[in-house]
Amino acid sequence: MMPFIGNIFQALSKTRKKVANAFDNIVRGKVTADSLEELEEILFSTDMGFETVQAILDVVEKHQNEGFLSEVEDHLISMLPHNEENYLISNKPVVVMLVGVNGTGKTTTAAKIAHRMKEKEYDVVAAAA
Repeated sequence: MMPFIGNIFQALSKTRKKVANAFDNIVRGKVTADSLEELEEILFSTDMGFETVQAILDVVEKHQNEGFLSEVEDHLISMLPHNEENYLISNKPVVVMLVGVNGTGKTTTAAKIAHRMKEKEYDVVAAAA
Protein backbone atom coordinates (compact mmCIF):
# COMPACT_ATOMS: atom_id res chain seq x y z
CA MET A 1 0.00 0.00 0.00
CA MET A 2 1.29 3.44 -0.88
CA PRO A 3 2.12 5.65 2.14
CA PHE A 4 -0.45 8.36 1.41
CA ILE A 5 -3.21 5.72 1.33
CA GLY A 6 -2.23 4.64 4.83
CA ASN A 7 -2.54 8.25 5.95
CA ILE A 8 -6.02 8.47 4.44
CA PHE A 9 -7.05 5.46 6.52
CA GLN A 10 -5.78 7.24 9.62
CA ALA A 11 -7.64 10.42 8.72
CA LEU A 12 -10.87 8.47 8.32
CA SER A 13 -10.55 6.67 11.64
CA LYS A 14 -13.67 8.31 13.15
CA THR A 15 -15.80 7.08 10.25
CA ARG A 16 -14.22 3.63 10.43
CA LYS A 17 -14.98 3.39 14.17
CA LYS A 18 -18.58 4.45 13.60
CA VAL A 19 -19.10 1.72 11.01
CA ALA A 20 -17.24 -0.88 13.12
CA ASN A 21 -19.46 -0.08 16.10
CA ALA A 22 -22.58 -0.55 13.98
CA PHE A 23 -21.38 -3.97 12.87
CA ASP A 24 -20.37 -4.87 16.44
CA ASN A 25 -23.89 -4.09 17.63
CA ILE A 26 -25.31 -6.54 15.10
CA VAL A 27 -22.74 -9.21 15.92
CA ARG A 28 -23.56 -8.96 19.64
CA GLY A 29 -27.29 -9.05 18.98
CA LYS A 30 -29.18 -10.46 16.03
CA VAL A 31 -29.84 -9.40 12.48
CA THR A 32 -33.26 -7.80 12.70
CA ALA A 33 -35.14 -5.24 10.66
CA ASP A 34 -34.26 -2.62 13.29
CA SER A 35 -30.55 -3.50 13.38
CA LEU A 36 -30.38 -3.45 9.58
CA GLU A 37 -32.12 -0.07 9.52
CA GLU A 38 -29.63 1.31 12.05
CA LEU A 39 -26.71 -0.07 10.02
CA GLU A 40 -28.19 1.42 6.84
CA GLU A 41 -28.52 4.83 8.51
CA ILE A 42 -24.92 4.77 9.72
CA LEU A 43 -23.58 3.66 6.34
CA PHE A 44 -25.46 6.45 4.57
CA SER A 45 -24.18 8.96 7.14
CA THR A 46 -20.63 8.04 6.09
CA ASP A 47 -21.49 9.00 2.50
CA MET A 48 -21.51 5.49 1.10
CA GLY A 49 -23.50 5.29 -2.08
CA PHE A 50 -26.90 3.65 -2.30
CA GLU A 51 -25.69 0.62 -4.29
CA THR A 52 -22.83 -0.05 -1.87
CA VAL A 53 -25.07 0.24 1.19
CA GLN A 54 -27.69 -2.01 -0.37
CA ALA A 55 -25.04 -4.58 -1.31
CA ILE A 56 -23.70 -4.60 2.27
CA LEU A 57 -27.18 -5.04 3.73
CA ASP A 58 -27.91 -7.86 1.28
CA VAL A 59 -24.69 -9.66 2.26
CA VAL A 60 -25.46 -9.25 5.98
CA GLU A 61 -28.97 -10.66 5.50
CA LYS A 62 -27.82 -13.51 3.29
CA HIS A 63 -25.01 -14.59 5.63
CA GLN A 64 -26.44 -13.62 9.02
CA ASN A 65 -25.89 -17.10 10.44
CA GLU A 66 -22.49 -17.68 8.82
CA GLY A 67 -20.22 -14.92 10.06
CA PHE A 68 -21.31 -12.14 7.74
CA LEU A 69 -18.38 -9.82 8.57
CA SER A 70 -15.90 -11.75 6.44
CA GLU A 71 -18.49 -11.95 3.65
CA VAL A 72 -18.98 -8.17 3.75
CA GLU A 73 -15.22 -7.68 3.69
CA ASP A 74 -14.84 -10.03 0.71
CA HIS A 75 -17.63 -8.26 -1.15
CA LEU A 76 -16.14 -4.80 -0.55
CA ILE A 77 -12.70 -5.97 -1.62
CA SER A 78 -14.17 -7.41 -4.80
CA MET A 79 -15.50 -3.94 -5.63
CA LEU A 80 -12.04 -2.32 -5.54
CA PRO A 81 -9.95 -1.79 -8.66
CA HIS A 82 -7.46 -4.60 -9.06
CA ASN A 83 -4.42 -2.43 -9.76
CA GLU A 84 -4.90 0.83 -7.89
CA GLU A 85 -1.24 1.76 -8.31
CA ASN A 86 -1.72 1.87 -12.09
CA TYR A 87 -3.98 4.89 -11.60
CA LEU A 88 -1.16 6.77 -9.94
CA ILE A 89 1.69 5.87 -12.27
CA SER A 90 -0.02 6.31 -15.62
CA ASN A 91 0.54 9.37 -17.77
CA LYS A 92 -3.21 9.86 -18.06
CA PRO A 93 -5.07 12.36 -15.92
CA VAL A 94 -6.76 10.91 -12.86
CA VAL A 95 -9.95 12.36 -11.43
CA VAL A 96 -10.88 11.81 -7.80
CA MET A 97 -14.39 12.96 -7.05
CA LEU A 98 -15.59 13.40 -3.47
CA VAL A 99 -19.30 13.68 -2.84
CA GLY A 100 -21.04 13.93 0.48
CA VAL A 101 -23.11 15.69 3.06
CA ASN A 102 -22.04 19.11 4.36
CA GLY A 103 -19.71 18.99 7.33
CA THR A 104 -18.42 15.44 6.87
CA GLY A 105 -14.81 16.29 5.99
CA LYS A 106 -14.74 16.29 2.20
CA THR A 107 -12.62 19.43 1.94
CA THR A 108 -10.14 18.20 4.53
CA THR A 109 -9.92 14.80 2.85
CA ALA A 110 -9.45 16.41 -0.58
CA ALA A 111 -6.67 18.62 0.80
CA LYS A 112 -4.92 15.62 2.37
CA ILE A 113 -5.11 13.63 -0.85
CA ALA A 114 -3.81 16.61 -2.86
CA HIS A 115 -0.97 17.15 -0.38
CA ARG A 116 0.10 13.51 -0.57
CA MET A 117 -0.01 13.57 -4.36
CA LYS A 118 2.09 16.75 -4.43
CA GLU A 119 4.61 15.03 -2.14
CA LYS A 120 4.85 12.32 -4.80
CA GLU A 121 5.49 15.10 -7.35
CA TYR A 122 2.21 14.73 -9.20
CA ASP A 123 0.52 17.79 -10.66
CA VAL A 124 -2.68 18.47 -8.75
CA VAL A 125 -5.71 20.58 -9.61
CA ALA A 126 -8.54 20.88 -7.09
CA ALA A 127 -11.95 22.18 -8.11
CA ALA A 128 -15.24 22.63 -6.29
CA ALA A 129 -18.56 22.28 -8.01
